[in-house]
Amino acid sequence: MKIDVRQFPESGLDLKGEASAADYDLPPDMFFEPGPVRYAFRVERAGPEFLVTGRFSIEFRLACSRCLEPIPWGVRIDRFAASFEAAGIEMINLTERIREDTLLALPMAPACVLDTEERCPITGVSYRRGSDAFADWHRTEAWEALDQFKPQSNPKKK
Repeated sequence: MKIDVRQFPESGLDLKGEASAADYDLPPDMFFEPGPVRYAFRVERAGPEFLVTGRFSIEFRLACSRCLEPIPWGVRIDRFAASFEAAGIEMINLTERIREDTLLALPMAPACVLDTEERCPITGVSYRRGSDAFADWHRTEAWEALDQFKPQSNPKKK
């Protein structure tokens, strides 16, 4: 998102609208069908700089870390703020700042909300805590291997 400040009004500028998420160079392998970026910004000149404040939001469909199915996920930044030096500037480019705030707000492992019986609402698979047979099996196998370990005696020790 770029803002032309060559004919900037002294009273400031209010901007509200939508922009395509494709303009923000978000990693395509992370998302399914990102929605538009909805924004409401206030741009003001504060001495030697321009100050942009406001909020923006974007809706995604992310892959669930449990079932890998797409789930809806929203990012909402209510306290966006960025400043830009005013000297010699013709355009303010918010693209990188919006992209960075969006990526930082996304979870590392998004997951769908399980129902009361701890089942995935999409696949129906149960994810009961404490019933991880795969992890239990590996834990048992590792301890069995360690139980078989016998240190060799060192004949050179006195």
